[in-house]
Amino acid sequence: MLDRIYSIAYHPVGMEPKKTKPDTREAILAAARALFLRQGYTATGIDEICAEAGITKGALFHYFDSKEALAHAALERWVSDGARAFASGPYVHEPNPLKRVLGFVDFAIQISQMGPPGCIAGIFAQELAPTNDAVRTKVADAFAGWSGALEALINDAKTACAPHSAIDPKGLAQYTLAVFQGSLLLARACQNPTVIAANLRQVRAHIETQFEAAQSARPPHKSGEQKPN
Repeated sequence: MLDRIYSIAYHPVGMEPKKTKPDTREAILAAARALFLRQGYTATGIDEICAEAGITKGALFHYFDSKEALAHAALERWVSDGARAFASGPYVHEPNPLKRVLGFVDFAIQISQMGPPGCIAGIFAQELAPTNDAVRTKVADAFAGWSGALEALINDAKTACAPHSAIDPKGLAQYTLAVFQGSLLLARACQNPTVIAANLRQVRAHIETQFEAAQSARPPHKSGEQKPN
């Protein structure tokens, strides 16, 4: 199931045989990622990326034809890193489907506290999606993959715990994504990363409340349905 967290997985391959080549490519990607997160795509120049990576322009253009090509690679790496992170979350091993849903949100909270607030997909959506259809498509696919994975978890929880309820797995998943991305923007604007966790906890409580309400309103427990705890 959790291979649906993202529908795209990218694995850039280093150049051989010189050992320094993959290291250089990774340094470029790391520098671009840090700068795109810090100041966005438009405000980041090639010279800054080279300085951050400690390389020359010639070295950068050996691996990437343009700043746009580097942006595509940075986005792809961001998505694949996110997929691996969520696929290894502790909630994956939770046998109770509703607790898996809540654990997914808890893991998103944990991820949000691991560094400065920001999301390359969200930043690129704001800056590039209106004019760059290739980037827009990749960002849309990344968002659809993340929300689709959560939707699948919520659907499993609904099937097991509240099959006759009006709970909308797709709507809840997209709502969670919207709150997550909006909170990242708010955290950057207000320079207050704590709003991300606070807002995601509100989402968590909302999901839990919906299931609790469905549980209290449902017919008597039938064989094959799971209780939330």
